[in-house]
Amino acid sequence: MRSLFLIIGLCLTAGLWAQRPYVYGSFPRAGATGLGCDVAIRLKMQFPSEARILDPITLSEDAVWLSTQVGKRVPATLTYDEALHTLTLWPRVALAPGEVYTFTLTDRLVDERGFAFLPYEMHFATGDCRQPSADPLLPTPPADSLPRTRLRTFDARWRGDSLLLYWAVEQEYFTISYHLERAPAREGPYVPVMVVPSLGDTDSLRQYAWLDPKPGQGAVYYRLGREGLLDSLHYLDTLARFRSHIRLVAEDIPRGDSLAIECVMPTASTMALILKDASGRIRRRKAGPLRPGHQLIKIPLNGLPPGPYLVLLRTPEKDLTQPIRIY
Repeated sequence: MRSLFLIIGLCLTAGLWAQRPYVYGSFPRAGATGLGCDVAIRLKMQFPSEARILDPITLSEDAVWLSTQVGKRVPATLTYDEALHTLTLWPRVALAPGEVYTFTLTDRLVDERGFAFLPYEMHFATGDCRQPSADPLLPTPPADSLPRTRLRTFDARWRGDSLLLYWAVEQEYFTISYHLERAPAREGPYVPVMVVPSLGDTDSLRQYAWLDPKPGQGAVYYRLGREGLLDSLHYLDTLARFRSHIRLVAEDIPRGDSLAIECVMPTASTMALILKDASGRIRRRKAGPLRPGHQLIKIPLNGLPPGPYLVLLRTPEKDLTQPIRIY
């Protein structure tokens, strides 16, 4: 009977182990010597048929690391392929010549079903480091320490006085949130305005949107960034929008004074103005160019009697209809 229980236990254990993902190939190979000090470690993952990818949330420096003979960890960056089947560990410092290193992968790394990886440990040694020994199959080393999110779109459109910002990303892995910052000039200073949580890992195109109810007038600049599990805040792109701004400085105007119009224009434009009295008769008519930037236009109202009037102002960007009063 004990033998039967032992056999059943062994079968269950073997069955559970058979469902766990594992490392089935690496560069450098275990026990390799004479490697250059620029070596990066590449791992191939094997998954049971029920699983397709590892769980990216568990991929961290607590699950995968490189250490020296005395146990000191080497600062390194983890990158991955699009299918999440290959991991690459890039040391951020040059390895020491004539040193033995240990690569460790623990069961803290799990697949999408929650099954832990079989622990894996591999030793290799560097040589005199006179010759590079990088794996020719490795991708180009990352320019920085950030796993990439591929940004497809970052744009905006006006909705009344609000600005709708929208962006689309694909290959969205390890992203916790997207950050939006706003500034009145391209060089800043930028102020955080919104944090948008990530919708989760995906290979396909995914769209996000956020409505800024108070973008202000004139030039406005936005920076879109991401924050991931393996990196600090990283900005993906900067977007500039400029909204023309036209307003009457005052609606109640003393007799003999001027009608003042404040304009902020992104580019050179034109303006046409008509002033009508209460009977609909046109009392003033003006047209002319508008220069880029800020300007104050004054139209004399001398000779007009007190009473209500209607201002009709048109530019290619905006139409303004507003009553005024001369007193």
